[in-house]
Amino acid sequence: MVTEQRRGDSPENEEPIRVLHVDDDPGFVEVTADVLERVESRLDVVSETSAADGLDRLTEADIDCVVSDYQMPGTDGLAFLEAVRERTPELPFILYTGKGSEDVASDALSAGATDYLQKAAGREQYEILANRIENAVESYRATKRAATLERIRTLAGEVNKELLRATDRPELETRVCETLSGADPYQFAWIGGVDDDGRVRARASAGAEQGYLDEVTITIDDQATGQGPAGRALRQQRIAVSQDVQADSDFQPWRAAASERDVRAVAAVPLSHDGTEYGLLAVYADRAGAFDEAEREMLRELGNDVADAIDSQQTQRELRRERDRRAALFDHAPSPVVAGDVNAAENFFPITDVNGAFEAVFDFDAEEVVGKDVGEVIVPAGEQAGHQRFRERVSDGETVQAEVTRITATGAREFLLTVIPHGEDGSAPDGWYAWYTDISEQQERQAVLRRAHEVTGNLDRSFDEQVEQLLVLGREALDTDVAMFTRVEGDEITVEAIDPPDAPLSAGDIRPIGEFAYCERVVESAQTVVRGRAEGDTPLVDGRHIDRYLGVPVLLGDEVYGTFCFYDVDADREDFSEWERSFVDLQSNWIGAQLTRRQTQRELQRQNERLDEFTSVVSHDLRNPLQVLQTSLNLVEETGETAHVERCRRSVDRMERLIDDLLALARGGEDGVQMTAVDVDSTVEDCWHHVETDGATLRAESDLVVTADAEKLRQVLENLIANAVEHGTTGDASERVTITVEALDERTGFAVADDGRGIPEDERERVFESGYSTGDGGTGFGLAIVEQIADLHGWDVSVTESDAGGARFEFSGVDLA
Repeated sequence: MVTEQRRGDSPENEEPIRVLHVDDDPGFVEVTADVLERVESRLDVVSETSAADGLDRLTEADIDCVVSDYQMPGTDGLAFLEAVRERTPELPFILYTGKGSEDVASDALSAGATDYLQKAAGREQYEILANRIENAVESYRATKRAATLERIRTLAGEVNKELLRATDRPELETRVCETLSGADPYQFAWIGGVDDDGRVRARASAGAEQGYLDEVTITIDDQATGQGPAGRALRQQRIAVSQDVQADSDFQPWRAAASERDVRAVAAVPLSHDGTEYGLLAVYADRAGAFDEAEREMLRELGNDVADAIDSQQTQRELRRERDRRAALFDHAPSPVVAGDVNAAENFFPITDVNGAFEAVFDFDAEEVVGKDVGEVIVPAGEQAGHQRFRERVSDGETVQAEVTRITATGAREFLLTVIPHGEDGSAPDGWYAWYTDISEQQERQAVLRRAHEVTGNLDRSFDEQVEQLLVLGREALDTDVAMFTRVEGDEITVEAIDPPDAPLSAGDIRPIGEFAYCERVVESAQTVVRGRAEGDTPLVDGRHIDRYLGVPVLLGDEVYGTFCFYDVDADREDFSEWERSFVDLQSNWIGAQLTRRQTQRELQRQNERLDEFTSVVSHDLRNPLQVLQTSLNLVEETGETAHVERCRRSVDRMERLIDDLLALARGGEDGVQMTAVDVDSTVEDCWHHVETDGATLRAESDLVVTADAEKLRQVLENLIANAVEHGTTGDASERVTITVEALDERTGFAVADDGRGIPEDERERVFESGYSTGDGGTGFGLAIVEQIADLHGWDVSVTESDAGGARFEFSGVDLA
């Protein structure tokens, strides 16, 4: 059976997928919907039988992926694709057709199809289709998430620029509302607070609110009007949202007014700074579910920024007489800030003050830099030309924002520089503020992710080479002593790859897993294990101690294959960050996906080999009894002798046995194994009564209860009994075969032995081959089925000589119940 990677452990991967399937065959779309939803429970398939109906459904419903036939009356699959692309350029579209060619596939992909797949009979093709759908949708959603994060970053930057430009609190609040209301998916925004009568009223607003704020009543008490997002945010001092105002029972007092203005979701953020409350910021979106975690985090940060900015305005107003307008925006800023004067005539921009963050980041005391030109202090030689252009723009009263490199206490780092000139109204600027937001870590992380993508996307490298390079990249990015990829089997752990090459362990080393305490935890819990610097010492294999450890399980399907881990030995470094944990988890997921893909390819190869074998036997082995049957029937017609009828019956019986064995072999394992406790002796005694034993004798002496699939164990025992009776009996009644079922030494399995003619030593390697038989009446598949069932259980089966000189089949690696 074809298996596909399923990542059911992570919540984001359980998000439902809505699929639109368009095919002009009503029966086929019904079957496809049923099978796809059975193959993958997260798929929700809606079906249409024409391109026109498909476009209508695409307009009416939220669709994550379109699957379309190619040849359809009227509008074919490619024309339908073009129509879909006009509406939703990025929506995943898979052409799923019964007839096609490389030209069709090329045309589809050139026209913008996400993928192309030909129809084929069998569940396997539907599993491939489900996997293709999942991959396309996950990629599509990842792209949308990236776009959302970029939008959020841009919006946050725009709001913060407006916070810096505002000269007083009313202007600040208005600018924030205007910026937010002009950004998708927000319709309008307002900032307000609680009046003396307990009602919440807006101080500033912007966007298409159309009298909404005048129409509604909002309070912060326990009444219904206080249970909405605004009331909860002010009462609880944390962000509150209504993701769907139509379904949210707490939003009932304002539902009608919101519906008239196409409001679908609302978020309210308290504005508080150092315990001082400045009201709240409320935003209204035009779609349900607009406020995911990233959006809420951005609003939390904006709320903090807005509150900080309001507090700064308040502070500036209170200290205006002392001209300490920069107290909040300067001294308390978390990022480095520099203040300076403008002497454009002499091209001299001396520093007048720096904040504490500047002193910490750039390792200068204020006394060392005040009075010096900023270009002499922190601007490297390669940035001087750009710095001069900034001076010119500031002299013209223009705000400057750019990414720059500056010299810090730890070397050159990247910053987002914002320079804001200031001066008397109507006059040229006489001063400036420069804010430095450190973006070095962000850029370093982006570079690491790009390198990882290059490694995993390079198809010229083998899987082992890609893993080795990921270990090198991860060890550099996480700054650890050792990076290691392991495989776990039972109580042993094997080092598959390790970096650096001179590490205490080497690729291929096999150790008891108990010697790897933290890797053992990863395997047992199937979860990420992180150990910080202050959590005590744990000995490593070579006797040294782990200082930090980050290990992630590598999953092969739903099973833990091994670990992907990084650790330090006797080092003093910072604990692993959330980003570092996410990065390692991402690489582990890729490795697991590749392992699963390779396993799937091997399984497909095995199935193809089995199919070739099946076809060969059907075309060859059935031909002989068919020819005998045909010839005998002709003789019956010619002679009327009944002896020929008996030969016909024997031929039919042989064909029936061949077909039964072929089907058993072809279907072997497709329904898996249902493991239960099975008494071997009772089972073999029951099998004895269902097989032609021809006077043979059974001795059931194993006294074993094993963990096995009861029905498949019956198949094994019945085939072995039949084999012993057929090949072990000479025909002489005095030499009827005796069959013994007994336990192996140390009870590690069981054996089925007989005292018949045995199997020549030079033929024992071939007895498990399909179609191989030494008897005239045998099908040659019985022992192939025995080996196949043993493999399904994870048993080893071998054939040797019994004590009595007959055949002995031994099954080892059997678990006792």
